[in-house]
Amino acid sequence: MKIRFSALMMALLLLLTALLPCCALGASVVRYVYTPNGKALNVRTWPSAESDLAGKLAYGAAVTVEGYTDDGQWAIIRYQKGSAYVMTRYLTDQKPGAKPTAVTTPAPTATTSTTDAQRILASLEAEWATYQAVAPFAVQARPTSQNGWVNLRYAPSTELGFIRRLYQGHQLVVIAKTDNWYQVQEVASGVTGYIMRRYTTRVGTSYSN
Repeated sequence: MKIRFSALMMALLLLLTALLPCCALGASVVRYVYTPNGKALNVRTWPSAESDLAGKLAYGAAVTVEGYTDDGQWAIIRYQKGSAYVMTRYLTDQKPGAKPTAVTTPAPTATTSTTDAQRILASLEAEWATYQAVAPFAVQARPTSQNGWVNLRYAPSTELGFIRRLYQGHQLVVIAKTDNWYQVQEVASGVTGYIMRRYTTRVGTSYSN
């Protein structure tokens, strides 16, 4: 009877394992919440925008990431003594500064700011609608002039904050893309951010560390 029960439990465990979303796991890392409108980030019980809401994380909150789903779009995080999911694109390696002001609700008289906020949000939504994880490959920053620079940004928009300036030949690894932007990781520091695709030059077909 015990043998039969053990075999049944093993079969159930195997079935549950097969049903769980695949993920890429490694050493846990701390990342930070960055939302372009400064609002809290939704935490989900399953890697889907339609899944139950487990809670919210404030802008700038530190998050321990334990892994990612196979498509790279969801991060598996430690949350309330368990695990939960947040969208990878709203995480950054450096703690962001003050909340963005360009997309917050302006005073009633600031009609121009309201229009700008709506335009920026619409632009971000259009870019993220095309977000796609890719097999990592190497690129270099390519400013328009030899002594110029390109901004590494928190989000795929030229109207929001930037992390730092990148000069000619700066080494990067592309981990995802949208229509006009690459999500990249700096080779030297491991910091992630966004750079416009037209300001890069591909230097290899793949990347491995």
